[in-house]
Amino acid sequence: MSVLTAGVPIIRNGNAIVWQTLATLWQTLATLWQTLATWLRAFAPARRSHCSILALPLLLALCCAGGCASTLSRPVDSPNSMAGKAISGLDSLKAHGDSIEALRESRSGSVVLLYSLHGGQAGSAIIVHSNGLFYTAGHVLEQTGTDFIAYLPDRRITNARALFVDKTHDFGVGILDGGPWTAAPIRRQLPEPGEWVATLGYPEGFGNGQTPSVRAGRVRFLAGPNRRPWFVLTDCPTWKGDSGGPIFDLDGRLVAVTSWASLSPAANASIPVASMRIPPAVLQTAFQDAGEDVRKKQGSSLLFLSRMSGTAVPDHLRLSKIPLLGHSLGWNRRPERKFTRQKTEAVVPSSAHLATVECLDGRKRLCLGTIVSPDGLLLAKESETRNRIDRVRLADGRVLPARLLARHFPTDLALFAIPATNLVHLSVAHKPPQAGHFLVSVLPGGNSCLGLLAKPAFVRETFDKVEPPRLVVKVTPVPGGLRIDAVTPEAARSTLGLEVGDTVVRVGTEDKLDHQILRNLLRRVLNRREPVDATLFRDGRRVETTLGRFKKPPPRAVREVTRGLIDWMAGPISIRHKNLDGTFRHDTVLAPSECGGPMFDLDGNWVGLNVSRAGRDRTLAWDAETVLEVFELLQMPIGEVQ
Repeated sequence: MSVLTAGVPIIRNGNAIVWQTLATLWQTLATLWQTLATWLRAFAPARRSHCSILALPLLLALCCAGGCASTLSRPVDSPNSMAGKAISGLDSLKAHGDSIEALRESRSGSVVLLYSLHGGQAGSAIIVHSNGLFYTAGHVLEQTGTDFIAYLPDRRITNARALFVDKTHDFGVGILDGGPWTAAPIRRQLPEPGEWVATLGYPEGFGNGQTPSVRAGRVRFLAGPNRRPWFVLTDCPTWKGDSGGPIFDLDGRLVAVTSWASLSPAANASIPVASMRIPPAVLQTAFQDAGEDVRKKQGSSLLFLSRMSGTAVPDHLRLSKIPLLGHSLGWNRRPERKFTRQKTEAVVPSSAHLATVECLDGRKRLCLGTIVSPDGLLLAKESETRNRIDRVRLADGRVLPARLLARHFPTDLALFAIPATNLVHLSVAHKPPQAGHFLVSVLPGGNSCLGLLAKPAFVRETFDKVEPPRLVVKVTPVPGGLRIDAVTPEAARSTLGLEVGDTVVRVGTEDKLDHQILRNLLRRVLNRREPVDATLFRDGRRVETTLGRFKKPPPRAVREVTRGLIDWMAGPISIRHKNLDGTFRHDTVLAPSECGGPMFDLDGNWVGLNVSRAGRDRTLAWDAETVLEVFELLQMPIGEVQ
């Protein structure tokens, strides 16, 4: 007997959201229907005889697409609720930060990154029982198939299988092999509007790394019947790969599972676990190795899409100044400034605003800059200002010419000089707080924006990357071929379509198999996701089969539309948003032109400089100590630092 081992690189996609393409088109059509129906209702009393025939089908369509609008509980951001009020005092925000940090430390071990060799997709899950039972989004398991690979933050890798999928509620249940596992407690009560919550998950799937990212926000409203709502809408930013991840209250109890997101970063929907009903038969089979027999489905995807559209469309209209076009023009990219997270008593020192400048190309703002010397030296983004900046606007309104002195490509920072002296500047650096604590980013005009430190810099280095599993195949040479004794991980065995005891005679055109040839062929099938014909003997019978049971990719046109939808939902991002190892990540929603300014902790200490808007849920920043080190380096007379 010999053992074959081969590295299997994983296709590192985020969670597939092809289904969201249909949902977005549905939302668009529903928006047009809703707007037209509103106009018809406005004119109906005066022109009843002319529009009654047309109004009836339009109103029926409105009811189908936005039927749950009448069941929505009053949003936190409605004019009659909390808009314009401080969301939390400074002491409360500090206490919330301590709670979120403790939650991150105690619950990260229960968060799972799921990956499907069958579908090539990644998602998140949360362990709720020590035997490995976990909750996730239904579309994660539906895309995954029976077996998939589970990665845990402590770098353990195990096999997992699906037990139950509720397509109506987009809710799924599965179980991990092995154990015991660290489980998260479940809260049986529904969350309240205005309540603070936090999420742990893997945005961008494998691109997030091994350690889950934490983000926080408030419950905006609950959609659906009061006793059993369908969705919990929060302004806690989530993204592809977060699907199935947990939403916790600040006591660390599981309240919901992430499901979908709308166009605005303040519109993120999750499934309340208190509303879910799991058939007892599913739980009874949790300890049985029943394979495909225990994978049950119920419900209707069409009903789920109807509920999702009916929730997202009214919320989109509420957040956008102009339906559809409002998002395209960026007018609802920052709804939390108007409604929720911007209204806070957390303030930064006045010197912070005086040390922040706007880098201009004519009248257009390219980015922000931070004054780091009283003699007119400032740091700004290199990629955004390359050969474009000609002047800067100070906090007092003065517009001065700017001259480039040096550039530092590794950090995407550039040093500029302006003809001014005795400027207020930042020179005392402090270390950023632990992940889970709040930060305040400085913006022009005396404004600021609140965010949460999602992932510190030290876990964004190379060692945090998710390593692909090792394909291990144990075989025994027999007359005419190779007998399969074991294949791990189990998901690879089921994806290849092999069973223990099979005797492989031919793979593709190769009928003279040895250990090395079989290893290369199986690795090629998994890496390239290309099925290959094979001949084998199973239970004494000759079988012509195909190795590689992969999910058929959607048509190219659908993939292009999906890619465009992803870019649209991600919003504007910086020119350079990758290869910035050493930065820390926070969830403040900034525009690319708002990067380059300083950020502070809740005690008013300068802790970093925003360098890149990298996605829907993330902004990257350098810590203040690194910024000062780069400043000292750029003052050296070497022209351009590489």
